[in-house]
Amino acid sequence: MQATALKESCWRQFVRNKNQVTYLSSTAGSLGLMQINPRVWRGFYNVQQLKWNTHYNGRAGAEILMQYFKRYGIEEAKQTGQRENAARAAYAVYNAGPAEAKRYRAKHSTVRERKVDGAFWGMYRGFANHSLFQC
Repeated sequence: MQATALKESCWRQFVRNKNQVTYLSSTAGSLGLMQINPRVWRGFYNVQQLKWNTHYNGRAGAEILMQYFKRYGIEEAKQTGQRENAARAAYAVYNAGPAEAKRYRAKHSTVRERKVDGAFWGMYRGFANHSLFQC
């Protein structure tokens, strides 16, 4: 989750806009720390909480990531024989939707997609390799 929050929002829930603090919103309408799209997740999460409650937004993003990890990531790891590809596939789906689970290793990926996936992977490895995260 740490790498996803860093990549999606630079760990920001709020921004300053014209001397007022407001929630972070992308051009696609995704909200807060984990950049959750309220249209995609309508009926699952409270939009006002996604906007204004950092803990709620983070927990919702972690739930979504876990769902994608279980549904797409584990299968991708099995197919490639590389455990770490589970995280890569889960993030690709989080970032771009279920059709993109294999995007991080696809030859047809755009420059932008390679940049996004590469940045996530670098951040993820940084967290995974840090002594605070090792058991």
